[in-house]
Amino acid sequence: MLTSEEMYLLLTRANGDPEVAGAPAYFLGHGLTSGLTTDLVVAERVAVTVEPPARVHVLSTAPTGLLVLDWGLERIGDRDGRTLESTLRWGRFNPELAVVESLVQAGVLERGKRKLMGFGMQRAIQTSPEPKQRIRDRLAGVFAGDTAPTAQDASILAALKSLGAAALLLGPISGAADPVELDERIEALVAASPLPGGAVARGILEIAPLAPHHGSSANSTGTAGGSAGVVGF
Repeated sequence: MLTSEEMYLLLTRANGDPEVAGAPAYFLGHGLTSGLTTDLVVAERVAVTVEPPARVHVLSTAPTGLLVLDWGLERIGDRDGRTLESTLRWGRFNPELAVVESLVQAGVLERGKRKLMGFGMQRAIQTSPEPKQRIRDRLAGVFAGDTAPTAQDASILAALKSLGAAALLLGPISGAADPVELDERIEALVAASPLPGGAVARGILEIAPLAPHHGSSANSTGTAGGSAGVVGF
């Protein structure tokens, strides 16, 4: 499963609602763009520089045959040389519709009733809790030291921290005693992730929180001393 697809499952409930109550409209989008950028790096279509500010460089726009990646490749050319932060916040790079369609085709999601009294978008309902639970079990193994973090794992951890959702979604599986320790453990795992894929995760931790009023108490130039909030502990 792609990083962007895993991010979608982690950030949404079984009925398609956001996992984080009251999350801003861009909350899911920023999580998905971080996942998509990682997917494109892993696919060797994009590179992200390690030196701050992290920047996106397009290596190739050759199709991959995967719905979500090819959707991203149609748009990523406009981001060549731009900062990672501006790419993650770029609304046109939000792959939500492509991710949902891909997960529907895979049987992980099914389309339900429309929201907003039948006039809104169709709900995307999880057909089984197992795919999401497998992701959580894998991340629990990473926190426990049973497996080394992959670039995809690091991107998920960094994005959830930046979105301020780490305490809620990772706290119970992290083994951390409090949000401060959770932040420290995430930063250590991201630092241990392999390059070049891990460059996305490292870049995410260098920028201002992606959802600041849900995010850490860190200052806008970094994550030192930040806490992901107290929800979930």
